[in-house]
Amino acid sequence: MRKPAVVFLLLAAACSRPGDESPAPLAAAAPPPGSPWFAGRIEVAESEDSPISGSVRVSVFRSGGKRPELSRSYDLSDPGWFPSGPDRAIHFALDGRDGAGVPQERMDLEAVYESDGGVGRSVLPARLGDVDVLIRIEPRSRG
Repeated sequence: MRKPAVVFLLLAAACSRPGDESPAPLAAAAPPPGSPWFAGRIEVAESEDSPISGSVRVSVFRSGGKRPELSRSYDLSDPGWFPSGPDRAIHFALDGRDGAGVPQERMDLEAVYESDGGVGRSVLPARLGDVDVLIRIEPRSRG
């Protein structure tokens, strides 16, 4: 009589519906090779009395994390920057070449502007595969 009970239990386990289990917080699957993991445009506000110089570092952190999973810097002297109204902008993209490992599905995207005369920071939530992100930075004077 034990054999039918064992078969019934195995059959019940095999027939469980998807979604019956609670999802585990695992790393998300990386986009296909050659595709950006995060991408978009960075805009840095430029004022007449404070021309833009320095660099912008874009990083991806696990929510609440201290160490970036991915990071890339863009020097403001790079010819890739273009006028965007009164501001300057550049298209950015981050992928596996910009760090180690595969980020989780939900991350924090941070852009930090630094120069001798000013600083600025913008943080927003992002999901792996977001490729139309707009990051706006309003630099302020140091001091």
